[in-house]
Amino acid sequence: MTFRFRAAAATVVVVSSLLVASLSGCSDRTLTSRSIADFPPPTTAIPGLYYYLPRGFIPISIKPLKDNPGMLEITQSSTQYFPDRRAKYVLERHESEFSDDTFSIAVDETGLLTGVNSDVTDRTPDIVKKVVEIAANAAAAGVTPFMRGASTAPTTTCRVDVLIDPFSWASRNAAVAALNKCGVNLQISYPTEGDGPLPARRGKASTAALDTTVDARASEEAEKCAGSICFRPIVPVSIRLTRGSDTDTTFLAVVPDIRTVMAYDMTRGPCIERVNTLTFSHGLVTKAELKKPSEVLSCLEIPLAIAKAFASIPGQVLKVQVDRSSQQASLLQNERNVILAQQALMQARLTGH
Repeated sequence: MTFRFRAAAATVVVVSSLLVASLSGCSDRTLTSRSIADFPPPTTAIPGLYYYLPRGFIPISIKPLKDNPGMLEITQSSTQYFPDRRAKYVLERHESEFSDDTFSIAVDETGLLTGVNSDVTDRTPDIVKKVVEIAANAAAAGVTPFMRGASTAPTTTCRVDVLIDPFSWASRNAAVAALNKCGVNLQISYPTEGDGPLPARRGKASTAALDTTVDARASEEAEKCAGSICFRPIVPVSIRLTRGSDTDTTFLAVVPDIRTVMAYDMTRGPCIERVNTLTFSHGLVTKAELKKPSEVLSCLEIPLAIAKAFASIPGQVLKVQVDRSSQQASLLQNERNVILAQQALMQARLTGH
């Protein structure tokens, strides 16, 4: 009884320690992003995968119609996405000795995220069962819109291609100057927020100073994100092109909002397999999936496993005790036979037989 009590007590202590250690980390993040200013030197080991947040540019093209040079074709193509050097991160993995971990991270050739997967299975229930089995054995032994517009103003030479960054006064001013060559006026508005994201020009504030203010805010927001996966939401932008009274074309586009950075957390779950999958297009989140069973139901299997394992220990110990008693009886009988044989041999020598 004493041996069995010590084994059970030690097992309870070990199991309790495992449960506390594992469950205390059940909500830990499996992937975290850390904002960085510069890449490390080539000789420095890479701690994870680097990626950028995207910045959007709206392409506008003006050219004469092929079959009717007197007409002007105005086209807005799909938003183009480029890495924003002010929002650069290293994505680091966080493994756990209590779980099976599978991580998959993918970026495109520009450094924008294309997919992230975190598949972690908490093995605490299996570890607990294994610890109890060992104790028992010891006891027994011991997207973007595309639209077209046409101007009725005749022209044969006007041809303009511009990329508009709605978050840059310099970009907007360059687009306005280029489009004016065709007599086309540009107006940019933000359907969901009135005046828009750019600071108003007051006094002698230069374009460079205004853009520096916007970029500084973008960098500040990027540094705040310390979540699992950092990403930018989108904001709609309305592009209106007019010329006199005969041309009025409006396009709608969406671009990443550089004023905001959001985070999607990928965490572990106690006693279960937890699968998080994020799908990206040009660095923008297009799909978020989570697959997991009930943590409560899975964790309830642990006390059942412990109870079953401990219930088998007394029988196993009793069998060991019976086996040891049988072995001891056999050894005593063997010793008795040896003593009798020795006595018979000595008696024979004394009598001379």
